[in-house]
Amino acid sequence: QTWNGAAWAPSLSANNYDVSGSSACSFQCSSGYTYNNGSCESALPENVLSNIQNISAHGVGSTIYSVQTNGDVYAWGLENDHTFTSEVNWTTHKIATKITTLSNVKKISSGSNYACALYNNGSVKCWGENNGGYLGDNSFTYAVTPVQVQGLTSGVIDISAYYQHTCALMNDSSIKCWGSNMFGGLGI
Repeated sequence: QTWNGAAWAPSLSANNYDVSGSSACSFQCSSGYTYNNGSCESALPENVLSNIQNISAHGVGSTIYSVQTNGDVYAWGLENDHTFTSEVNWTTHKIATKITTLSNVKKISSGSNYACALYNNGSVKCWGENNGGYLGDNSFTYAVTPVQVQGLTSGVIDISAYYQHTCALMNDSSIKCWGSNMFGGLGI
């Protein structure tokens, strides 16, 4: 279903919307939610998913990633610059959507219109915008699907992405960083 050109989630009831009115533009929020600037909002924590081991908010957009304990990845919010690893762009996902191109993931960390996944085998792959080498694949090309960060096929124990750079903590206690050094984020 669509509303005003944007995709609705498969289950409208899961979005706390009542669209039973005469026009999709005149919906009411369910009890406990407040209508504000085109959306229903909650000032209280809401249950989204369970069995989560990691969560990351997208740096500039509003994509939220979660990694379940089984390594599956879910995302919700604004999909901008292929942050959901799909061909669709600038779509709002109002409920958690499984990212089928990601599995066996330990952690997700996201920067400005890109994200990186640390896999259970210690490797790192990134996707999204890449104008400043944010994906670490020795290119400046957008990646719709995750690409391998060069030299990080194993041995990574943690990752942290920020605005336009990412750093990886290695199992030998060293740190490797890539992306833009505009604000000194690479430490070099």
